Amino acid sequence: MVSHPRIWLLGRETYAGALADMLAAQGATVHHSEESDATNAESATERLERSAEAAHAALGGIDALVFLDRMRQASAEPDPDRVLTETITASQRLFLAVRALAPRMAKDGVEGNVIVICDDAASSGREGFLAGSAAGGALIGMSKCLAKELGRYRIAVNVLCHGFIEGIDTGVQLTVHEQMLFKVMGLARHGNPGHLAANILHLARGGHWMTGQVLRVDDGLII
Repeated sequence: MVSHPRIWLLGRETYAGALADMLAAQGATVHHSEESDATNAESATERLERSAEAAHAALGGIDALVFLDRMRQASAEPDPDRVLTETITASQRLFLAVRALAPRMAKDGVEGNVIVICDDAASSGREGFLAGSAAGGALIGMSKCLAKELGRYRIAVNVLCHGFIEGIDTGVQLTVHEQMLFKVMGLARHGNPGHLAANILHLARGGHWMTGQVLRVDDGLII
C-alpha cells in the first residue's frame, strides 16, 4: 500500500484543477496533464506519450493514472455525429494513455492503478446524457478488457462512476425524478470534490485487491 501515491491526472475538464488540489491535500503528489498544449503536427499517440513522459519525470515515477472522461454536459438534443466522435475519442485517449504508461509502471516495478472517472450515466443512464452515457459505456467496456490485459503486470484498472457533485456539476440541472430520489437515497446528501478525491485515493494507494470493477459513487442512487 502506498501512503502518498504519485498520480498522473489526465484531462482538461474545468474541475480538474480543484480535484488535483483535493488529492494533494489528502496526501497525493499530482501531475496534471491538460491535453490542451498539443501542436498541429503532433498525433494523438505522440501527445499522450509526451504527457506520460512529462508526468513520469515530474513525479519520479507514477503509481496511478486518473483518467477524466470529458462528457459531463447534458444535451436535450444530442448531435449524433458528436456522440460518435466523443465515444471514439474517449476510447482512443484511454487506450493511448495506458499504452504510454503501462511499460513505465512495469519497468519501475510498481503495483499500478488506472482509475477511470465517468458520469453515473455511463452505468445507469440519465435523462439528457446520451453522449456521456455512450462515451462512458465504451470506457467501462475498455477498462474491463484492460484489467484482463494488465493484471499480469500487477496493474489494476477500475472505474468510478459518480453522481451529482457540488462544485463540479454547477451547470447540470437535476430532473424532477432525480430530485425526488435524493430524498430517499442512502446518505441523503450531495457529494463534493473531497468525497471524490477520497474514493480516488482509496484506489490509488493500492492494497484493495480489486480490478475490472465499476464503483458507483452516487449516494446510493444505484444499489
